[in-house]
Amino acid sequence: MEHDPTFEFIGRYFWLICIGVTLINDRISRAHVVGVPVDPETQHAISVARARVRWGMLAPWLVMGAGIMFGHVPGVWSYFKPQEMNPYVWAWYATIFAMAVAFAWWVFLGDGALRAVQLGIVNMVFFGRRVNITERWVKIYAAIGPPFVVLWVYLAWSTNVSALK
Repeated sequence: MEHDPTFEFIGRYFWLICIGVTLINDRISRAHVVGVPVDPETQHAISVARARVRWGMLAPWLVMGAGIMFGHVPGVWSYFKPQEMNPYVWAWYATIFAMAVAFAWWVFLGDGALRAVQLGIVNMVFFGRRVNITERWVKIYAAIGPPFVVLWVYLAWSTNVSALK
């Protein structure tokens, strides 16, 4: 069977594509923040929070890229096979789980839902239109996050994806 170069390119550099999409989404999100006070203290708080969110969103893709580029993971398709017990694959899942737990911790124990809404650091943009996220929805997403990641890993573990190389 002949190998498709596009399929191989995506398999090897999917993580880099995701970094690009994450940075583009961050740029779009910042452009849609409207009505946030601009005093220096608030502006600094927004900058710090956005930087943390940006690095949090980049972390799994950097972990995936390290696994692929250091040669221990052949491509993105291996991340669908946690049952192979590759430590780089498990580091990727652990990074995503840690992000979900950290977000939930911040939302429920650090008054993060209110701060996220007040500072405008959690935005959703659908078809170029900004959608306001309420504290309630931030809390719902935070509560669902960790169990969702556990379910996702379980489904990946129980799925037979041996055809993926």
